[in-house]
Amino acid sequence: YIDTAWRSIGRALDRVPGVIAVLQNHNGRSGAEQLFQAADRNRDERIGIEFSPDHVMVMQEDVFGLMRRNAKHIHKVCFADRRVVREGLARLEGGYYHDRFVSCPIGEGIVPFR
Repeated sequence: YIDTAWRSIGRALDRVPGVIAVLQNHNGRSGAEQLFQAADRNRDERIGIEFSPDHVMVMQEDVFGLMRRNAKHIHKVCFADRRVVREGLARLEGGYYHDRFVSCPIGEGIVPFR
């Protein structure tokens, strides 16, 4: 569905010269790797990625590796921070431990901004 959406956005941009679009990676939705692969396949420089490192971490993707390999596709960086919820980690849910992340002020979480 990402390629279909990419082509549809491209057709819409054909009608509005000078406008660009960004697609954001988001936990529970399209991961950054999926969006970067779509950018490579579709090759429309008017469409880029709004790179969200906090969502990359939640999705357990490689923040710095993705940035290094795909800088040409990053049109915008969304700065937000996350902290790991420590409460309730001793409780097993269906045989698995679940890490939970919540938003927090920038610099108080685990996103490596430096």
